[in-house]
Amino acid sequence: MKANNGRISLEIINSSPLCPSGRTYYKRFGGLANAYLRVGILRPNLVSTLSTRQTITLVRKQIVEAFLKAFPAELEEVSRPQLRSLLRVRETGRLVAVRLALSHASRYGGSYWLLDCHQDRPEERDRATVVAFLDSSNDIDHMRIFPCMDFRTKSIRLYKHDSWVETGIRLKGVSDFLNILEKID
Repeated sequence: MKANNGRISLEIINSSPLCPSGRTYYKRFGGLANAYLRVGILRPNLVSTLSTRQTITLVRKQIVEAFLKAFPAELEEVSRPQLRSLLRVRETGRLVAVRLALSHASRYGGSYWLLDCHQDRPEERDRATVVAFLDSSNDIDHMRIFPCMDFRTKSIRLYKHDSWVETGIRLKGVSDFLNILEKID
């Protein structure tokens, strides 16, 4: 299919007699983005046909997998039907959310991040959260751990030197995760 069309998309898959429908990909893999991940497409910026939402899904999945790979004995992923998965610290049972702050161009020049938590339940705002701040190419600029998402709006615009951003502890690398998580208790 890709050789004939130069790309693979949900529309091409649905019109092909050789492939299961897009609905089947959703039921079996949780969507086309997860199917891409399963076949080894790990760099979302190389998959130009993915929508922003699918790209973000892949980036978030990569982040979760990086933490699980760095701490296989200490962390596990907790899947929840129709909700984002969480990381669980095995020893304590502590749950940690993973969120992405997307980069947007400001109409006045410069940029800001949009952190969207509209799907979060109120109790989920009170848990520790890793926020990955993405650049304009949807690559990770940096990550921070916050003790909670203590803003009460459904989304928030964040600027580079925003005081709320500074409340999170910056991760120098994935290997810092457990040490920093202990500090924010």
